[in-house]
Amino acid sequence: MNENKFSVRGSLMINPVEGFENYTIFQYSRVKERGSDNQIVYINTDPAIASPFNPALAPPGTIDFSVEGAAAVADQLARGPRRINVDGGALHYSKSTGVINTTTIGATDSLTLKNIFSYRKYDDGQTFDFDGSPLPIANTFNPVFGTRQITEEAQLQYQKGPFEATAGFYYEDRKTPPYVQFDFTTFWPYPTGAFGPLPQQGVYHAISYDVYARSKSRAFYAEASYTIADALELTLGIRRTHDDRSGGNSTAIVDKVTGTPITTTVASGEATFNATTWNVSAVYKATDDLNFYATYRRGYKAGGVNTTSTGGLLFKPEYVDDYEAGIKYSGLIGGVRVMANFDAFYDDYTNIQRNVVLPGAVVSTETRNAASAKVKGFDFQFRVSPADIVDLGFAYSYIDAEYGTYTEPLYGDLSDSMFPLTPKHQFNVDLTLHAPVPDRIGEISARTNLSYQSKTAFGVTNTLNGNPANDLAVPTSVVSGRALINFRLDWNHIMQSNFSLGLFVTNLTDKTYPIASANLLNGPSFASTYSYGPPRMWGVEARVDF
Repeated sequence: MNENKFSVRGSLMINPVEGFENYTIFQYSRVKERGSDNQIVYINTDPAIASPFNPALAPPGTIDFSVEGAAAVADQLARGPRRINVDGGALHYSKSTGVINTTTIGATDSLTLKNIFSYRKYDDGQTFDFDGSPLPIANTFNPVFGTRQITEEAQLQYQKGPFEATAGFYYEDRKTPPYVQFDFTTFWPYPTGAFGPLPQQGVYHAISYDVYARSKSRAFYAEASYTIADALELTLGIRRTHDDRSGGNSTAIVDKVTGTPITTTVASGEATFNATTWNVSAVYKATDDLNFYATYRRGYKAGGVNTTSTGGLLFKPEYVDDYEAGIKYSGLIGGVRVMANFDAFYDDYTNIQRNVVLPGAVVSTETRNAASAKVKGFDFQFRVSPADIVDLGFAYSYIDAEYGTYTEPLYGDLSDSMFPLTPKHQFNVDLTLHAPVPDRIGEISARTNLSYQSKTAFGVTNTLNGNPANDLAVPTSVVSGRALINFRLDWNHIMQSNFSLGLFVTNLTDKTYPIASANLLNGPSFASTYSYGPPRMWGVEARVDF
């Protein structure tokens, strides 16, 4: 693994006359590195699952790929999580160039005009070994392609006394010209005509070319706030959005040995989406230290076109009604500085967009809509400084996310499945001790932090439901909870200078924990992989303040 990142940023502010400001930011970044690759952790060899995709049920006389896969799993477990053996690399190249220009004109003491323009160009490409093994199961090469994005936003801001208001127009144009998105290598373990479209056992290329995507978004919005008696602030905002989406692709499956195309599919589509969203909120300032608030929001995420899909090309917009109420306190209790925040929320989702792995000869994904869901929970934050040398903080969040009805055409009833990447419990505890040393010595502090999250699902198919295509993918899709400890020691402004030093240790107990998964258990590879979080690392930082 190596990291090679470079970035530069510059800014220019022009104030030729009072009331006029032009601020421009220039940015360039480049990444050219080899990252940590997937590593195989599981191979599906369960003959009890009656599915045509199960290698244990392959016809007699074919290569039982599960034998080689099981050996690859055993070898990887013997090596441990920090050493891998793969036939594909994890190379990544990206480049980003952009500019943001903000012009502000103070027309009057109460009225301000603002215009925000941005241009950004992205280039990105990578190679990746999906199966995390030395076997030719599933490798991909994504050639470098470019995306251009332009945004324009004009605002009119008004403020006088207790009344504030903003109205504006937003425009975005994002374009990806035709390009080759991927060249995917896949192994098909079955003989002629068995269980799929490929003619014989062997290694194939799936090449997606002439892929293009275009999206345009236009929106008018307005928001106004009014404060009553310096205590109650009421806010109302509304936005009308119009989105255009289009895209398409051509995909061919090619015999790697002969170069002969086996199947070729062409797909394209376009769609238009409109939505009205809003925000209604109230904040009550009971005292200088204590606030109460309540909010109701309507949110929207545009639908779109699956640019690598050969099936259901379009997906619908996602909507959410969000209700939130909370309390915020920051002040002294018995002479002790205390900060405490609590909020509870309830979200009603419809047409949730989910990224689904499609079973079959070629590993591919598609964005589809789940029917509905309810998400509720609360967050609590508390910080206390009982003495000048001690600072103690605690944060906890609880999320209960449940689908209403969610039936997926390929995987059956997923209503009881866990929400992906949504742990139910998360908490964080941190303790900072400040050394009582004279000012001439500087500022010396030590901080330790403990973070925890409960079990997490990586994919949509994570709970058994009796559907073979779903149940094949369930193993390894849910990982147990994990706790991490970090430590940091700082000596700032050493001997009243501008020089500071820091010593840090992350993942103090050297915990091994998965952070991502490529689950291919319901396709011809029958493999599942993990990518792991960083091991214990330590380092020294030096800083000079100018």
